[in-house]
This record gives sequence, structure tokens and C-alpha cells, in this order.
Amino acid sequence: MRKILPTFPRISVSVVLAILPLLLPTHAQARILTFGYYLTEDCDAFLEADKSHAPLTKEGAECYGYVKGIAEALQAEGDHPVVTEYLPKACIADNAGTYELVVAVANFLDSNPELRISKTGYALVRQAFADKFPCK
Repeated sequence: MRKILPTFPRISVSVVLAILPLLLPTHAQARILTFGYYLTEDCDAFLEADKSHAPLTKEGAECYGYVKGIAEALQAEGDHPVVTEYLPKACIADNAGTYELVVAVANFLDSNPELRISKTGYALVRQAFADKFPCK
């Protein structure tokens, strides 16, 4: 005996992908730029999870990945003259862990709240690294 399966209208993948962001809550949608106030919330969530030994939240994971990614990019760019001319230079030790980097960024953001609304997260992380890990 043959089973008859229900049929559904065919919807193209592109239509689903176009509609999906509209169905997600605002906080679940991707941010194009991370500004200081978002980064502050994300890094506070990371530190709170670490302090309370709770599982890492989405926001805490975003801070971790964001800070780690910028640290790796900073090491990869080396002494390229275009980069070092316009952005603060930092010399992060090879043994610096991501936790130490996140704490440096969180402390910088707490000490400079006025910068949270006018600077991108990238610029703030670069400045935090330059303050915490200056080149000698």
C-alpha cells in the first residue's frame, strides 16, 4: 500500500531568506557595525558568565569572538605602514589569553564611557589594546 504524503507549496529559498530576518526579534538580527555600547553589553555578559561560572551567553560569546578576532588581525597585520599610521599600535604578548584581552577591553570601556557612542567597537578594541599592551 502506498502512503500519500501531504504536499506543500514550493517556496523558493531566496524568498525564505528574504523574509526570515523580518521574523526574528530585533536583538537576534545581525549588526553591521558593533559600536561601543553593544560591545560593553557583550563584554559585561562575558565577564558575568565567567564570574558566576554560568554558561556563556550569545552576547558573551560575541564579545569573546570579536575581541579574539581583532587581536589575531592585529598580529597578522604586523608593521604595515598604512595600518600603523592611522590606528593605535599594540604589542600583545604571545602568551596573553583571550580572557586577559576581554578584561582589558571591558576596563577600557568602563573607564571611557563617552567613547561608547561615538566610536566603533573595532576602534575601541584597538585603543584598549594599545593602552594595555603598548609597544616599547
